[in-house]
Amino acid sequence: SKQEIPVGSFAYSTQNGVNIRSKTNISSTVGTLAKGQRVKVLGNVNKEHSTYRILYPNSRENHYYFLPVQLDNGTVAYVASSYLMPEKKVSVLNLSGKRRYETSARISNVGWHSDLAQTVVLGRGDLPIDALTGSVLAAQKGAPILLTESTNLTAPIAKELSRLKPETIYILGGESAISTEVEKTLRGIYPNVIRLNGVSRYDTARVVGN
Repeated sequence: SKQEIPVGSFAYSTQNGVNIRSKTNISSTVGTLAKGQRVKVLGNVNKEHSTYRILYPNSRENHYYFLPVQLDNGTVAYVASSYLMPEKKVSVLNLSGKRRYETSARISNVGWHSDLAQTVVLGRGDLPIDALTGSVLAAQKGAPILLTESTNLTAPIAKELSRLKPETIYILGGESAISTEVEKTLRGIYPNVIRLNGVSRYDTARVVGN
């Protein structure tokens, strides 16, 4: 069905060295495509486009069509449809909340909806410098970053933690960033709560990196 790529859409070469054939003589090779190189489709089997016409197989053994395409540099040529992959449609999901706290919970809920995270990285929301540093730790642990208020475990975050039931929670920053009250609340529920902090934000970054 690759030959039915819609007119005007983009497709990508599936391998290196795909022949680009002359628009006047498909037996003549005028260049090659690199793997992943983009072309714009100028025609398809069901609909001709302007002056561009589909060229059919030369024999019954050739199970493809020659599609007219345009390269990014403007060159018009033919490429065998079997070497083109249609551009995938991307689903766009708006991950947002009323505040940054709800947004972080929303991202966590979508990213770890089925496979629950064993680890969570918790940062201060109103001054998220430590959370920025913690993104490296989160990536290494395959963990979501949740943002909370400094002196209070924000309700949407408490709810998301309850859903995730993580084995380990990393608190980023000292007590001025996330209070001892928040830490005590977490320790009363979750088995392993670890605070990563230093004497300054720079030292905290070093501790997180280690």
